[in-house]
Amino acid sequence: MSNLLQNIKKWYGNIKMATTSYKVSGIRPLHDWKIIIITTIIFLLFMAGFAFYFYIQIDGGKLFIIDGSQMDKKLKIDNKLFKKVVDDINLKKSRFEEIKNNNVTPPADPSI
Repeated sequence: MSNLLQNIKKWYGNIKMATTSYKVSGIRPLHDWKIIIITTIIFLLFMAGFAFYFYIQIDGGKLFIIDGSQMDKKLKIDNKLFKKVVDDINLKKSRFEEIKNNNVTPPADPSI
């Protein structure tokens, strides 16, 4: 039993962090860097697994499946609204061309 206890103490001594050169007990840069590196590696492995999963799903055609009934629906366009939008775009274009050619004075500043 004492041999097992000695082995546990030896194992714990090998795992234990090395002493730092700082005398303040709260500052342990070696420990902080190990945490940062281990967290980064775990995060990168998780993201690689996530990306691989999505790649397999997309490659197999299982992720973006469109129901056939949605594709059969025909799109109905409201002609009045469409004409209004086209007229607004053409009006903005003509105003821009007039301002660009200096045929129209710029609008007054509303803050005055």
